[in-house]
Amino acid sequence: MNAAGIYYYAVKGLGWKPKKSLLASALFSFSIAALRISWDQYRNILGLAILLFTLSIIPEVEKGKKIPHFMLLSTLTVFSHELTAITLIAISAWTILNNIRKPEKNRALILLASLLPSLATFSANIFLTLYPISYNIETNIIDTSDMNYAHPLASFL
Repeated sequence: MNAAGIYYYAVKGLGWKPKKSLLASALFSFSIAALRISWDQYRNILGLAILLFTLSIIPEVEKGKKIPHFMLLSTLTVFSHELTAITLIAISAWTILNNIRKPEKNRALILLASLLPSLATFSANIFLTLYPISYNIETNIIDTSDMNYAHPLASFL
């Protein structure tokens, strides 16, 4: 799935020709680092797969197209793994900063507005990791572990 994501990102996001994109996805498929990650870290590889499809639609989001798709995919990226969330935020911030310098500042605002649900989700995740909520679950089951229970025949022994 990640090889398909690399190919799609190379064609759509980077504007490469299909042959060059296919070579890039083949090199990624046999990369030792990618294989090691895919064998052990399933959440990370899922986040990377979603991240590649998310990054490939950034140019269309800047034009005002596919905004709901970007919002959904970026939120799923944040839910899947923290490392891919940081990567998404860093690349999006870099793109926003590059677009602020250009005369078309609307592109930066559109991308920033589209990234807000992901930023809120990521911030909530970090906050709840640093300050966890403690809660007690009450059930209707009677706990007899702390009761001093004597067997009825114990007095006769």
